[in-house]
Amino acid sequence: MITNKMMYVLLTSLILLANSAGAQDGSRVKLIGELYADWRQTNDVVVVENYAYVTDGTTGLKIVDITDPKTPTEVGRCNTPGYALRLSVSGKYAFIADSTEGIRVIDISNPAKPYEIGFGDTPGNALSVATLGNYAYVADDIEGLRIIDISTPNNPVEVGSFSTIGRASKVVVSGNYTYITERDSGIQIVDVSNPSQPVGVGLLPTIGRCYDLAIWGDYAYVTVQDTVRPSHYDLFVVNISNPLQPSLTSIWRGDYGSLFHLTVQDSFAYLLYESNHDELLILDTSNPAILVKIGSWNLGSIPRNLTVAGTYAFITFYSVGMQIWDISVPNNTTKIGVIGAPYRDNMWDITISEKYAYLIGFCHGFSIADITDPTAPFETGFCSIPGARSAALSGNYAFVAAGDEGIKVINIANPYQPLEVGSCQMAGSVTDVAVSANFDFVTTYDSSFQVVDISSPENPFRVATCKLGANAEAMALQGKYAYLAAGSEGLRIIDISNPVASYEVGFYKPLGYCQHVAVSEKYAFLSWRTEGVMEHSGFSTVDISNPIEPRLVCLDPSVRTDKIIISDNFAYLLSGGIRVLDISNPAQPRKVGGLKTRWWPYDAAVTAGGLLYVGESYYFDIYDISGLTAVREMSPLPPSSFSLSPAFPNPFNAFTQISYQLPQLSPVSLTAYDPSGRVVATLVNEVQTAGEHSVGWSAEGLGSGVYLLKLTAGERVMIQKTVLLK
Repeated sequence: MITNKMMYVLLTSLILLANSAGAQDGSRVKLIGELYADWRQTNDVVVVENYAYVTDGTTGLKIVDITDPKTPTEVGRCNTPGYALRLSVSGKYAFIADSTEGIRVIDISNPAKPYEIGFGDTPGNALSVATLGNYAYVADDIEGLRIIDISTPNNPVEVGSFSTIGRASKVVVSGNYTYITERDSGIQIVDVSNPSQPVGVGLLPTIGRCYDLAIWGDYAYVTVQDTVRPSHYDLFVVNISNPLQPSLTSIWRGDYGSLFHLTVQDSFAYLLYESNHDELLILDTSNPAILVKIGSWNLGSIPRNLTVAGTYAFITFYSVGMQIWDISVPNNTTKIGVIGAPYRDNMWDITISEKYAYLIGFCHGFSIADITDPTAPFETGFCSIPGARSAALSGNYAFVAAGDEGIKVINIANPYQPLEVGSCQMAGSVTDVAVSANFDFVTTYDSSFQVVDISSPENPFRVATCKLGANAEAMALQGKYAYLAAGSEGLRIIDISNPVASYEVGFYKPLGYCQHVAVSEKYAFLSWRTEGVMEHSGFSTVDISNPIEPRLVCLDPSVRTDKIIISDNFAYLLSGGIRVLDISNPAQPRKVGGLKTRWWPYDAAVTAGGLLYVGESYYFDIYDISGLTAVREMSPLPPSSFSLSPAFPNPFNAFTQISYQLPQLSPVSLTAYDPSGRVVATLVNEVQTAGEHSVGWSAEGLGSGVYLLKLTAGERVMIQKTVLLK
């Protein structure tokens, strides 16, 4: 028989196996360093004196020095084998409910070096733990309450158990009693005065599903889903002065949204709204029969759990670590500290300097990582910027494209404490930003290209706007021109020699929607896609030596890419993994290798030392690719036969790409004929080496109709029909 626990372990193992299979350390590519989003799934927090002890589902226990609550600092951590949920701290030990892995006992006598000294297995899934004296009390899901003797911490032993009616999810111990939330059954009260023989003494049914539980004095506070209003959650106050006869004192009806977690201290209850609110709510509980709302404060992200110590509330989150709020004045609560990096969501942008990487996480903002030692990168600081998409650096400042919030200016002089010092609201949501001299160049979702004067970084202001025919997704600067990937309007080229009077000078329309652009000297490299019944995507090279009349020189529909990074003579194409092309001959890019990243890559940067920095979903990974790019001088094996590939696209409008293979050195001619047999274009007429070749045909001066392509190599001839549609 396969139990729920066995199935959970099996699925977890399969997921881990799949993830590990996604990474690739080939003979020429080696993963040498990583900075993982390990503040992504914080579940519980307990505060003792100057330290906060935090459980994280992905990494176990983290210990944070909160001596100065405004600058919390992680000082130690200890991984656990399961999914770390709730914890309890007793003396110099932390006891962690580690889901399928039971209870883990961590020695925290040295906060900088916590380590596991023992564990106690449980038959179910350990969801919550509370300690008192020599015993740990575990809410073990369908296996009810488990009582473990922890008098010898390195050898915990189960001494008693109690079968609950429903699934035990949260346990609180007070005196000789434990109080257990049973989800659909209510609150179970168990007498544990004799731990080896616990006895149920009371049950308070609740009208709805129970979620969290806190006890203060003679009252238990329980968050419950409203059965009449399923999208609403209420707070039940229960008098437990006589545990054998608990009685309902009052119900506070919550607003729309998920009201899951709470804690109570003195005369106040602190609750977390999830879903549509993401708020901290404070209620006055001085009269438990009549609760009064003091106020609520937006948290900016989905909260997970909280605790209160003194005049501070410590709140954990699903994706952004932990926040610290000053609650000394309950009706004027303020956030004062935070720990956890903003790239916890998806790393959309990476910028590299000599010693630091500057990372953008879409939902939460801007962080800095020290990469002095690429094998051991570490985060130094971050600044919360919701909606951040990209960043550009200039001196001691980073300019962040922050969506609807415009441009944010961050002082990065101190990498350990980046500070927002200025902003500029734009017309439209900002998609990308680039910097040159004293100006920011900005693309927005209102189909415009805008220029911002940043000569005084703390007081930026807009000085020019150039309207486009579509929204620009990305931009590249080179010399006195800005090159925009403008979606359905293709590549747009803007003269920025006089930034306050920028204007469009040229454009090129690829086959479809232009997603990204990168520029290197005389060439622009584009990624594009088409939509509809015949969906295609591809990679194109455009000659921009004359910006007024950009000209297509290569089109490869076999290469899908979302983003293009150019470094020296190589193009790095991001889409699922990373493909590397040799572009020393831009008209004939040649694949030299690639790597399969463990997650979807959103951005990358390359340094001269042969290091590739990749933002892969929740990872910031560093690869040594010196062996990969060194193969450019190696000659590939020649094709074994003479062949002419189908022109693409075909039918075509004005431009198509023709590719062919030569098994040996040959005189080659490639000629286009109209139906009457008249030569309309000579595309190739030269001696060519063995290998793959490609040439573009621009038929702009010809009328619609059927045209024949004739490829001759020595004595071999191949003919192909193409259709020009205008």
